[in-house]
Amino acid sequence: MSGTVSLAALFGSLQLRGPVSPLLTLICHVDIHQSILDDCSPATLLRISWTCKCAHTAIRDYMGRAFDINRHLSAWFPDPIAFRALQARTTMLISGSNALQYLNRWFYPGSDLDVYVPLRHIHEVAGWLNNIGYVFTPHNGQLEADDFAEAVGDMEESLAHRAVGIYRMRGVAGVFNFVKPAEGDNAGKKIQLIVVSRAAAEVILNFHSTCVMNVISYSHAYSLFPHATFESREALLCREDEAIPPEVLVKYTTRGWKLFPTRPERTMDPSFVPGSRWIDDRLSWVLPLPTVGVVPADFPPDPIAQTNWQLEYRFDTRDVTPDPLQYDFTERAVMRYSLIKSPFLKHIYTLTDELLVLAVSGAMEGVSSAWTKTKIRLGRPWLRNEDMPK
Repeated sequence: MSGTVSLAALFGSLQLRGPVSPLLTLICHVDIHQSILDDCSPATLLRISWTCKCAHTAIRDYMGRAFDINRHLSAWFPDPIAFRALQARTTMLISGSNALQYLNRWFYPGSDLDVYVPLRHIHEVAGWLNNIGYVFTPHNGQLEADDFAEAVGDMEESLAHRAVGIYRMRGVAGVFNFVKPAEGDNAGKKIQLIVVSRAAAEVILNFHSTCVMNVISYSHAYSLFPHATFESREALLCREDEAIPPEVLVKYTTRGWKLFPTRPERTMDPSFVPGSRWIDDRLSWVLPLPTVGVVPADFPPDPIAQTNWQLEYRFDTRDVTPDPLQYDFTERAVMRYSLIKSPFLKHIYTLTDELLVLAVSGAMEGVSSAWTKTKIRLGRPWLRNEDMPK
């Protein structure tokens, strides 16, 4: 898109007195003001939009282009609307670095698209990708499988022996790579289908750091820690079950984030205040996405919209010494939640509010008239060593 935005469209109903200055006319040129706004943080965009009607209209126009989800997804799919309709049907989510790139308005060359798919929908999503030209490409752990169906069967067999599967990341049952052949549209693109064994929110809350805790559903984009991620450029490290690979730390520090392995002492960022959170609370960033042509107007919201968790800090005493006075009592961030599962619920949810958990469990008990038919499992914020696959 190029050229000059019409002053009528840019200024709306604002009545200007006298001639428009050359400087203002220059700023109204879309290529110029887009270059300026591309370097503004989300909060800066919001503040600019508050200054006057002209700025409000310009920011609205800019955000419509910068956060065009269909244009963003067109790098992977010839028909982004069809993919988003598939998202809605299967509750599939986009997360990881791609969601971060979308909300940050950046693009990392060579990056993959990570989609999180419930186990019961893996064949439907894989079949859809096959139909648009993506090919299953086994990774090193799947080389013995003859095809995708056998690789899925191996994954399901591992789940039969262990609920968390063979992957070390909590809530992930398996990962399947699909690559577009190096010809035609979207050539060379790679999509990772990350199979969710329970709730997608569980996987997201167990990411290595807060800066990648962002997610895109068919109807909304969410950032769980937006102020720290996009304004302060800070992130808490949250993985305690194992050491985070050094290359991950290097990647995100190179991209401009300051990583805190323990509770930061000098930051006043409101995102890092401990307490109960909801994915659409005042500390989150919720960006509505257009759904015209994706789903009917009365289509139900994605279950990720009902995500509740608690940020807390716990003393880390893993480095035990013979002298208790020399324990390293550093406070590390953990995400606390409970998994709510019942045969009377279509999805599995994460909750942390104890009264709400009790109310839900009581309701399920009343419906089932037997407590044993309702499964409520307290979510552990990390896996202990003895829980890890051998």
